[in-house]
Amino acid sequence: FDPEFEVKMTSILRDRAATNSDVRKSLTDPMCIGYFIDNELQFNNIFDGVMKAPADQPAKREFVRGLEAKYKTVDALNKAWNSSFADWNAVAENHKPMKAKEFRNDQLDFLKRFADRYFSLCRKGIKSTAPHRLYLGCRFVGFRQSDIFWSAAAEHCDVISVNSYSYSLANIVTKNFHDKPVLIGEFHFGTYDRGMFSASLCPVYDQNERATAYTRYLQGLLVNPSIVGAHWFQFRDQPLTGRWDGEGYQIGFVDVADTPYPELTRAAREFGENMYQYRMNGKLANSMK
Repeated sequence: FDPEFEVKMTSILRDRAATNSDVRKSLTDPMCIGYFIDNELQFNNIFDGVMKAPADQPAKREFVRGLEAKYKTVDALNKAWNSSFADWNAVAENHKPMKAKEFRNDQLDFLKRFADRYFSLCRKGIKSTAPHRLYLGCRFVGFRQSDIFWSAAAEHCDVISVNSYSYSLANIVTKNFHDKPVLIGEFHFGTYDRGMFSASLCPVYDQNERATAYTRYLQGLLVNPSIVGAHWFQFRDQPLTGRWDGEGYQIGFVDVADTPYPELTRAAREFGENMYQYRMNGKLANSMK
């Protein structure tokens, strides 16, 4: 709700293109279908942050503004919340959640406004510069977001993106998608059997099991018509000594010397040769594990 957010989002893609040659090229690249904005934001603790914020913080001001519009007077708010605020300033200075049911309803109303504003402004930022590109969402952290954020994403995103590090997505609840296509932004499997000290966010026993896990994961996606693709993270193993934040997983299709892991590459080839037939007919020419 900071006014600067709207100003910066309106021209974010144009501004990035002015300083980044890769972004600039993407605007005319026919292979570029769209853009993500942000990555793995923690939406589940938004309201806690608002309550702890000072009275002049933009989101806090918006929360109080919504209360003023709904209740008109502090007396009416006190009656609904079973509270004893002296005035609206006292409401803004408050950092403690109330126990009343109506407080919870007001919290949900604010989160709806928050989610709608975030996704709508991100969409505006892409479409104002690249109207024919897709807005691919924010790469949710798994499927644990509340329906408030799923609904807002479905309203404004062309495709909802989710980073999901798990062993299978065959049983995810598709009603959360609100009939919008879903793209898996990240997944992977790793192991310790080729010299790395850290396996991955989804460790498996060895390279054979890694290939099986890859096949199993994608098979689960293919049976869900809402899911339109998945991105493996990442092409090459991370350094043994770790990247900038210390993360050093064995997660590549190739190692740091660009030597392929044959078990995984073979599984990917076999899967690719069969996936369209499986998607359309519900079965593979070759049985999957």
